[in-house]
Amino acid sequence: MLAPMLMLLTATALASDGIERDTRVFDGARIIGVEKAQQLDSQLASFEERTGWRLRVFTSYGRDARPSDDTLREVWQPDSRTVIIDFDTSNPNLTKLVHLGRLKVEG
Repeated sequence: MLAPMLMLLTATALASDGIERDTRVFDGARIIGVEKAQQLDSQLASFEERTGWRLRVFTSYGRDARPSDDTLREVWQPDSRTVIIDFDTSNPNLTKLVHLGRLKVEG
C-alpha cells in the first residue's frame, strides 16, 4: 500500500521538477535567491505585457539537473513567441536558448 503511494508522489514530483506554471523563473541551481527571482519574474511579466514575447528563465547545475524538455513544454506551454533561457552554471557557455519545437515563420 505504501509503495504505490510513494511511486505516485515521486512521479508527480518528477513531472513538474518544481517548476510552477504561473512563474517565469525557476532557480534550480539556487543562484538567484527568492527575492531576486520574484523581482525578475515581475520584470519579465512587464516585458511580456509590453511586447507580447514570453521569456522564461531557469537555472541549473549540470545536464542531469536541468528540467526535461517535456517538463518545460508541459509547464510553460511555449508557443512561437516564447523564449526559454537556460543558465547552466556548470557550463562554460553559461547561457543557452532552449529550442522545444519548430518555429513557425509567417510572412
